[in-house]
Amino acid sequence: MIHRIDIIETSPCMADKSKLKGITVADCDLTPLIPYINAELPKADYKKESESISFKKGIIRFTIMKNNINVTRFDTVTHLRELLEWVMDFLNDIDSRKDKITPDYRTFVHPAPPLIYKELPQTNCGKCGQKSCIAFAGRLSRRKIDVEECSPLFLLENEEHLANIKELFAGGKPL
Repeated sequence: MIHRIDIIETSPCMADKSKLKGITVADCDLTPLIPYINAELPKADYKKESESISFKKGIIRFTIMKNNINVTRFDTVTHLRELLEWVMDFLNDIDSRKDKITPDYRTFVHPAPPLIYKELPQTNCGKCGQKSCIAFAGRLSRRKIDVEECSPLFLLENEEHLANIKELFAGGKPL
C-alpha cells in the first residue's frame, strides 16, 4: 500500500514545451503491482526487461519502475499533485484487489511500420486522421492509434490484409 508520493523534480516536457514532466518517488516498491496494472489496463505498455509499465490517462503519461512514477504532459505542480493523488488511489485499489485479478505478463509486440504499411490499403485517404498510410503504420506500430481507425481496412476486399496485420501483432497483447 502506498502512503506517500514525493515530487523530486519537474521540468519542461520534451514532447510539448507548454507542458511539464515530473519525477516522483513512492514510499514503496511498485514492481509487484506491475502485472496487475497490466491486466487492468489493456493499453498499458509493460516492459519485461526493465520491469516497468507506461499508461495514459487522457494526454497524461505515467511510467512506473520500482518506486519511481514519472509523469508527463501536466500543466502545473498543483495539477501534478492532483494526478499523484489519483494514481495513488488507483494503485492502492489494484493492490487491495490483487487476489481477484489475474496478473498479465504479456508485452506489446511492435512490428516494423513498413510491414504494417504493406498490408494497408495505401490510399492516403486520411479517414484515420493521419496524413498518409505510412504515418498510420508508424503510429499503429507504437500503439498510438487503433487499427479500427483505418475504415477502408475493414472492407470485405481487405479482410486478408486485416488478418495479416493482426498476425504481425500476435504473441503480444491484442490490438
